[in-house]
Amino acid sequence: MLGDAELEALDAQLGDFRVSSTKHHDILQAVIQKYGTLLESYRTLRSDYEEEKESRERYKKLSREQVRNPFVLVLVDGDGYVFNDDLIRANAEGGSNAAQLLNSCIREYLPRVLKDSDQCRIMVRIYANLAGLSKALSKAKLVGPEKRSLAPFAASFTRSQDLFDYIDADDKKEGADFKIREMFRLFAENSQCKHIFFAGCHDTGYLSLLTPYRGKADRITLIRTRAFSSEYTSLGLGIVDFQTVFRTFSLPIMPIAANNGTKNVLPIQPQSPIIDHKLLAANTTRICKYFQIGNCRFGNTCANAHIFLDGRRATVPETNILPWGGLGPTMAAQGNPITWKPPNFVQPLPMDGTQQRNRDNLTDDLPISTPQTEGLIPVNKDGERLDTVIPKPAPEEWSIYNQRVKQQKPCNNFYMRDQCLIHNCTLDHKPLEPGALHVLTYILKGYPCPRKGRCRSTDCYNGHICQKNGCYGKGCRLNYYMHSMDPKVADWVMPTSLPGTDDSSEKSPTESLEEMMSPVGGAPV
Repeated sequence: MLGDAELEALDAQLGDFRVSSTKHHDILQAVIQKYGTLLESYRTLRSDYEEEKESRERYKKLSREQVRNPFVLVLVDGDGYVFNDDLIRANAEGGSNAAQLLNSCIREYLPRVLKDSDQCRIMVRIYANLAGLSKALSKAKLVGPEKRSLAPFAASFTRSQDLFDYIDADDKKEGADFKIREMFRLFAENSQCKHIFFAGCHDTGYLSLLTPYRGKADRITLIRTRAFSSEYTSLGLGIVDFQTVFRTFSLPIMPIAANNGTKNVLPIQPQSPIIDHKLLAANTTRICKYFQIGNCRFGNTCANAHIFLDGRRATVPETNILPWGGLGPTMAAQGNPITWKPPNFVQPLPMDGTQQRNRDNLTDDLPISTPQTEGLIPVNKDGERLDTVIPKPAPEEWSIYNQRVKQQKPCNNFYMRDQCLIHNCTLDHKPLEPGALHVLTYILKGYPCPRKGRCRSTDCYNGHICQKNGCYGKGCRLNYYMHSMDPKVADWVMPTSLPGTDDSSEKSPTESLEEMMSPVGGAPV
């Protein structure tokens, strides 16, 4: 039998075994738990990997599609960017030529701003008021008199290239602006659209659209035209000229050459807005009052005499008369186009009595319309719109006008724009005497245009500059801005706000003769 010592030794061994077995069991349980956790982590990682792999495949597929169909977008405000004269005159053929020319210019410029430019297609979207633009170009003798005479040009432009569209934005106000803004927003962040050429820099209203992309010359390029606003240069975007495509100068004025071919300029006699009606009445030939206010449509064929405000008769062909009534210098020998400073729209000087402009003989500097400037808008060196001189009506004209007003107030839109869109309009639409029409035109120029110097509407009949000699704004309806502008014409520009889009209010003036002849109360004198 085992002794006590042996039993104690065996008991100690059994205890050690129990401790060792318990420790082994704990270790085994820990290993099993860790293994289970490892399996769970593996399953999670595998799921994430599969999702990432699937996402990566989708991204690769999308990237391949984007690389497969890259394009550049050309956005054009057709109301402000007009194609060159030779293209417009060619009608349908000109539309096709314009598309090919624009495509070539874009294709030639692309390598400067884009790698692999040869793989990009070119998409062009031109939005314009086709009816209004046709009317303006018809007045410039570039298209026919039909309401939509530019339609064949636009249709041919659209047909010539698969991604080129010349779209009629209708005659609604800001119709083209709305379309251009939405198209720009749609493609500005589109990765397939590699670059945008923007042709709308004649209108500062687009500045807010482009400001978020300041400095992104690799993304946006501005197309310059003659009415390019200097404010766009601060955006830090690329600027390109397509002079062979878009008009870069106004319609040419053909002056008279000097006898010996030198560049002499005939002196312009001082002008006065006051017409001696008694002297004019003594002439056997009637004076064309429409010529003096710039509304005669008959030119050299007019049966009445064309007399300037200073009494000079238009004895030379009117195509050789500068807009302000003087004779121009010889330009044929120079061979250089008239240069143009982009509109600056500087703020007018404060009317503090020391820095104000001398207005004692203001009307001597204001422009006068001639048949060749019909449909064009006079602007000064700062790009601000001016008004042609409206002579002060004679007392007998005021009498005729006041008699008509006592019977019924005249409809401004009907007499100034040749149309009245108000159903059952209660104002006068009967034929108006020339004298009464002169007074009505004179009165309406005494009401300020809301757009001030930025207005480019051909049928705006409100005032853009005060024409009253010696008036510095006190008691005048026209604000100080319209008293501090430079009155000298620098150029005659094409309209960018076309007929039917002007926002002048329709109201009929009821001023009496005494009120309008008085310098008090803001009445024109």
